[in-house]
Amino acid sequence: MPLETFFTTTEQTNLFLLSILVGALLGVVYEIFRVIRITLPHNDIAVFFEDLLFSFIWGFSMLVFVIELGRGELRLFFVIGNIIGFVLYFLTVGNVVNRVIRTLARAVKWLFSLILRTFVRPVGRFFNALYIMLKPIFCNLYLNLIKKIPKIKKNLKTRDKVLYNNCIRKKESAGLYKKEVKKFGERKNKKTRNAVR
Repeated sequence: MPLETFFTTTEQTNLFLLSILVGALLGVVYEIFRVIRITLPHNDIAVFFEDLLFSFIWGFSMLVFVIELGRGELRLFFVIGNIIGFVLYFLTVGNVVNRVIRTLARAVKWLFSLILRTFVRPVGRFFNALYIMLKPIFCNLYLNLIKKIPKIKKNLKTRDKVLYNNCIRKKESAGLYKKEVKKFGERKNKKTRNAVR
């Protein structure tokens, strides 16, 4: 049986109507991106990446459509049908959905602002007043600790032997040892002189 390389008129009509349906479904997918843009603040970079992602989704759906239904042949009326379905969705259902979503977004924002004004701000004011009351106490404690820290540091003993300056410490300790021996000898001499007197 030879492979057919052309579409009949009914097949072309059916494929055209199916491509319109796919375009409308792509409009629903794009509506999801519009909902995200309405509800969450966006910058130009995020919008660019969302549009890029939608372009990939559209390209993948067109590829699947061509392979599964179009016998691997890309026809111009597939693309035109997608565009017509997309535009029809936005001119009919898309406008209604967009208005409903904008209204819901405003209602949700109003509800959150009401909750913020009623519950969150009084709690914030309470903690702010608490902070103002407790700040002097903690500042005084901090200042007292700062005054005591130098005394604590003076009481700590420093180590003479550290790996990277071991030679220097040995020389210094040898010199200090000689001085201490000399001072000890002088003290002993003074005590014996005082005892003799």
